[in-house]
Amino acid sequence: MKGIVVTLDAMVAMVIAIFVITATMQLLSKPPASQDDYLYKYSLDVLTVATKDGSLAAGFNGNWTKFQGLTDRIDSKICYNITVFDKHGSLAYNRTRACGNPQQVIVAKRVLTNRSRVFTSVMEAWYK
Repeated sequence: MKGIVVTLDAMVAMVIAIFVITATMQLLSKPPASQDDYLYKYSLDVLTVATKDGSLAAGFNGNWTKFQGLTDRIDSKICYNITVFDKHGSLAYNRTRACGNPQQVIVAKRVLTNRSRVFTSVMEAWYK
């Protein structure tokens, strides 16, 4: 009877060990977040900060200086084209840091309201 108990213990231990090794390998082989995901989230963050700190609202009223200051602080490795359109699709503002030929452009969009006016901001971003 002792031999059977030891064998069952060994079999259970083997199953648990295989399960742990398999789970660990799955977690370790998970690919890291791509640079495209990072750039997209970064672009959305820029547009969100511009909305929440009031720099876009100031721009809608004709003073784009605060927004320009914000865009000047964007990481120097990132090139961008930020365009703001009114609700009719007419260009309200454009700011660009053009550098090199983009291999792949990431586009982030955000809809904003300022009083009764609706604007769409679009940030196209790529790496140098």
